Order: sequence, then C-alpha cells, then structure tokens
Amino acid sequence: MKKSSVLRSFLIVIMVIGSVIANAQISEVYIGVNGLTCSQCSRSVEMSLRKLPFVNEVSMSLEQTEGKITFYGNKKVDISKIAQAVIKAGFSLRFLKAEINLDKIKFDENNCFDLDDYHYQMINTNKAQMSGNKIIQFIGPKFMSKTDVKKWQPLMRTNSNQTYYFVTVM
Repeated sequence: MKKSSVLRSFLIVIMVIGSVIANAQISEVYIGVNGLTCSQCSRSVEMSLRKLPFVNEVSMSLEQTEGKITFYGNKKVDISKIAQAVIKAGFSLRFLKAEINLDKIKFDENNCFDLDDYHYQMINTNKAQMSGNKIIQFIGPKFMSKTDVKKWQPLMRTNSNQTYYFVTVM
C-alpha cells in the first residue's frame, strides 16, 4: 500500500513539473555583448545575470562576445532586467534574441501578444512565421546599437498606450 501511494505521489510531481516546463514560453535567451575584452569582463556580465531570480544558467563565450541564458521553468522572465544586468556590469547589448514557442500564443490583428504580463508586437513578420519554436530578436535601444535601432524605427509603432517589446522572427 505504501509503495503505490509513493508511486502515485511521484507521478503527480512529474506531471506538475512537466506541465510547468511545457507551458514555459521563453526557454533560452542569447545575448551579444559589446566591450568584452577579457575573462574578467565576461565573468562580470555572467555574475550580474546570475543575480536575477529567474536565471538558471549562464554560459558566456569571450571569443564570440556572446552568452546563452536559460531560465527556471516556473518563473516569469523579465527581458528588461537582462538588459539592465548587462548595463550594470558596465557593457551594452549588441543583440538579445530569445527562443520561444509561438504555438500557444494568441496574436491580435496587429500581431501583438501578451506573455508573462508583458506586451509584445511582432514587426516585419508574416503570419506563416508565427508558429512553432522560433528565435525572435528584441528591437529597441536597450537591446541593440543606435544604428540598428534607426533601421527599425519606422516599424516601431503602436496604437496603444501600453508599453510593448518590439520583436521580429529571425
């Protein structure tokens, strides 16, 4: 009798964990960091990112001046805090891209969607691109160089008074 109740409890825990992982939309973030010139610079960015409560793992590549961040499945990911952590470490972002599952996301007529209490707007993306696992790039002054922001500026429009993250499918 005890073995069956332990097994049943174990299966319930596995199902709950599986549903949390399955519902997680942003699974990984990739960052390009300007100004990384030494291992200490890279370590500084890594340690700043690790302080965020939703960050599970950070791996930095000094050679590529890039990093990969994974998250805890049960925590909301705040993209702005990732950008702030890089800036707090003394650097700026060249790019911020996220792997996201678009299958469970509901888009409105303006290609906008909500995720973890944040508002997003897809720009320069067609309906056929808005399904499956995709890499999306965040667009804006926090997430890329001023030159790159200027290229996207004409497309960064919304008719709402809400704050949006502008993104495009890579």
